[in-house]
Parts: sequence; C-alpha cells; structure tokens
Amino acid sequence: MGKDEYLIIKSKVNLIRELQRKRKYVEAEKEIQDALREYPDNGLLLNCLAEVYVRQKNYREASLILERRLRSHPRDFQALALTGELMAQQGRYQDSLPYFEQALSLKESSYLYSQLVRALTQAGQVEKALNVVNTALEAYPMDAYLLEEKGKILRKLKKFSEAAEVYEKVLKADPDDSFAYKEYIRLKSSGQSNEELIRELKAILKVPSRASNPYLYTLLGDTYKAERKYEAAALAYQQALKLAPDNYYVLGHLGFCYVKLQRYSEAQAVLRLPFIHDPMNEYLRSALISAYRLSGNIAGLIETLEEALRKHPRAYPLISILKSLR
Repeated sequence: MGKDEYLIIKSKVNLIRELQRKRKYVEAEKEIQDALREYPDNGLLLNCLAEVYVRQKNYREASLILERRLRSHPRDFQALALTGELMAQQGRYQDSLPYFEQALSLKESSYLYSQLVRALTQAGQVEKALNVVNTALEAYPMDAYLLEEKGKILRKLKKFSEAAEVYEKVLKADPDDSFAYKEYIRLKSSGQSNEELIRELKAILKVPSRASNPYLYTLLGDTYKAERKYEAAALAYQQALKLAPDNYYVLGHLGFCYVKLQRYSEAQAVLRLPFIHDPMNEYLRSALISAYRLSGNIAGLIETLEEALRKHPRAYPLISILKSLR
C-alpha cells in the first residue's frame, strides 16, 4: 500500500468510525462500499464492513467477510476479535474463546480481556474467567469494565463480600456508576429477605440523586417478580425502561410479567425485540411463544419466528418450532 493510498484509507476509516460511534450504520456502510469499489481488497475496509454488519446484527454477511479475511490473513487481529464478538453475540460462547485468545496473543487490551472473561463466564468456565480477569487487572488495575466483570464472577461464585468490595472500588473511582451502585446494594443486602430489600430500594429511590438509576428499578422489578408480585414488578420494569429504553433484559422480564398478568398483546410487543436479538435464549423464547399461543395469534408467532430466523440462520430450534406450527 502506497503512502497516498494509506492516507486516503485512514481518512475514510476515521470517518467510518465516527459514523459508527453515532450509530449511523447505514451511512457508515455506504462510505465503506464506496471505498471498496476503489480498494476492493483492503483489509481495513473489509474489517470495518464486517464490524458494521456485526453492530447491525447482520451476522450472515459479517461471517462471510470474516471467514474470507481469516483464510487469507489468519493473524489479523481485528478479524479475530470481531469473529469472537460475533460468535458471543450469537450465544456461541465456547466457539468464541479461541478467537479472543488468539487476538489477545497478538495485542492486549482491557476491552478484549473483558470480552474473553464474559465469554468464559457464559461458557461455564467461571474459575478460569476469574483467573483471567485477575491477570487482566494486574495490567489494568482500575479498569471499570474488568472490575465489574470480576464482581459478577464473584457473585456467581457466591463470594458476596468480596464482590461488594470490588464494586466499592468501582464506586470510589466513579461515584456515578449506576450499575455498580445497584450491584453494591444487592450484594450488601444478600442476607436480607425480599421484603426487606424492597423496602430498602423504595427508600433509596426517593433520594433525588438515585431516582434516575434504571438499574435500581430493574432490581426492584426482579425482587417483586421473585415474590410473584407481577403487577408491581411490571410497574418497576416500566420505570426502568423510561430511563433506559430498549434494554433487552428488562423487556424480557416485563414481557414475562405481562404473560402472567394475561396481558398478551403487550407481552408480544415487548418480547419481540429482545427475542429477535437473541432467539436462542430459552427464557425469552418460552415467554414469547406463550404470549402468542395463549392469545391465539399463531400467524403473528410464525412471522416473528421467521424474522428471527432470517437474522439468525443458525438458530436451528426455530426451524422445528415453525414446522410444528404449519
């Protein structure tokens, strides 16, 4: 690559990155396609296109580009990292691990470490995830993402006091970290009953500086839901969504509450988005199917399943469900 070509492509990539940062993916894709007409084999541009497809959940096109790129350049750091991310987003956590590990062997970054740790945890390798995050924190001791991943792992291992200490460290670095504050409250109250936690959360949410924390409302909803108080849980989840719209976790649990409350049309509306994002999530799939079946809207269920399958062609369980409905 000549110097002039490098400068042109670098300028293009900077523009594309800025468009991606603003989530203007259609405009970013157009810029990349225009550049690829002039430089069709440029690795930077091809990786940028794959990244845009990953951000748009267009996994099929992203996979084709990345597979081709890694066949010709098996040590391409960005292609390896993107492939790992793509697989993790599809729920293929075990498959993603060698790509994250190989990318890290080429170039370390705190973000890539956090991706690997999250994938290990989701793949059930919790102890290994803890070892990796401890190693990463030696290099990046105050990285908030790594600290939060460590807190999640310790909570999963039921080491609640250690986990609380981790989130306390996060809060000392950033007192406004609303997720860390929610986790800290949950961990400090691990010995309390649900009723006690509900009272504490309601009191905290009356404090003006905490009233805009969507994670606290989510925790309140989760706690009501655990008590099978679905109406109160739904109200808490609704408040969380006002503060943080399109949160897939909250949408899924709100949809479940709507099913329990026999509000099937509302359940279908809120479950559709998170299900299409992650159709392999059995919790979401079960709630969505119940919402459609119990309302008799089989045509709507088929349409939603087909849309999810178009975006996730490897979501094979959907194929058998569709066959049973036709």
